[in-house]
Amino acid sequence: MNFLEENSNLIGDREGDTLFTRDAILGYRLDDQWRVAAVGSLQKFDKTENENQVVYFAAGYTWNEWQVMSGVGQYVSTHQERAFSAFATLTWTGLKSLSLF
Repeated sequence: MNFLEENSNLIGDREGDTLFTRDAILGYRLDDQWRVAAVGSLQKFDKTENENQVVYFAAGYTWNEWQVMSGVGQYVSTHQERAFSAFATLTWTGLKSLSLF
């Protein structure tokens, strides 16, 4: 009997599979506003040997209370062929929260 592990989107063996995860991030702050990073992640089940890998190159920019980040890379797994992948985020920090204590 198998199960789907929701964080890795991999199928594991219910009879004692172990998920191993390795993440690596190499980042550099160019100045007060710009930063860049290379991100890699590997997730693999021990028993079924199902795995996925992702590699991204990302850049971020901060101004006032806004932050934008985007990246491009590739994703591959035992269930999906190598494919182009991209992401973008926009974050607003707004007002600073008040401390209760």
